[in-house]
Amino acid sequence: MIAGELVNGSYVKVDVPKGKNEIWGKTETKSSIMLDIKEGDIQCVKGSVGMGLFIGHPHLEIVDMKLCKSEIFSTKKAK
Repeated sequence: MIAGELVNGSYVKVDVPKGKNEIWGKTETKSSIMLDIKEGDIQCVKGSVGMGLFIGHPHLEIVDMKLCKSEIFSTKKAK
């Protein structure tokens, strides 16, 4: 399932089933993390892009809810 395309200053909200889920981002390379979602759980994944040879390389990290809430106010929902 493709959840959306992130651009600088945007976010994507995705409902995933409980259990283990691989979340990934891809350009010329792929970055992924595993989330273990429990019933009613909310987790935030922050994406960034580092330097690559021709295209930036994605980097994903799980962030705590405090950081997530503080940063999401300065972004807009991606289409």
